[in-house]
Amino acid sequence: MVNAKIFYRFFIFFFLVILLLFDGYYFYNKQRTQDLLSKTAVFLKDSQSKKNTNYETLRSVGNAFNKSDFKTANSILDAKLVSNPNDVQILLAKARTLAQEASLTFQEKELGDEARKYVLQALELDPKNVEGLTLLGYTYEIQQDYLNAQKNYDAALKIDPKSEQTLTQKAHAYYLDGDVINSEKYYKLA
Repeated sequence: MVNAKIFYRFFIFFFLVILLLFDGYYFYNKQRTQDLLSKTAVFLKDSQSKKNTNYETLRSVGNAFNKSDFKTANSILDAKLVSNPNDVQILLAKARTLAQEASLTFQEKELGDEARKYVLQALELDPKNVEGLTLLGYTYEIQQDYLNAQKNYDAALKIDPKSEQTLTQKAHAYYLDGDVINSEKYYKLA
């Protein structure tokens, strides 16, 4: 009888541990998927705009980007930048592509710095560009410089306090920095 109780308790304990591990794994992958989708959705939003003169370019870049074909995406953007080096949309798309490639290929330092150069060029042309400020924050975030990331997210939120992309990125940076309370707060605001 005693062995049956011990076995039963062990079985319940083991089941709960497995359940908690599965739950943690599920949450992690769900969050990672949401983060990736929120970053790639910007291309789709840009390319769907009827007023967008870069419709086909951004659509092609978005297709390559979503397949993690950064070489193709970068070559399309480079060709577009040759004809118009001051196109803010294309500069930000180039920075976004480089930053995502940096994150996925573990080249955060090299490609993150290169992405930041494109963002800064875009922000010289349009200093109140919320997407640019958010992307600038992301270039710091992928390099684990959360203080500078948060400064840029705050600057973007001063311009547009309801920017879902910025609120989500700010929450994600808090999460990566281990501040779960602020992370949850900003995820709820998004």
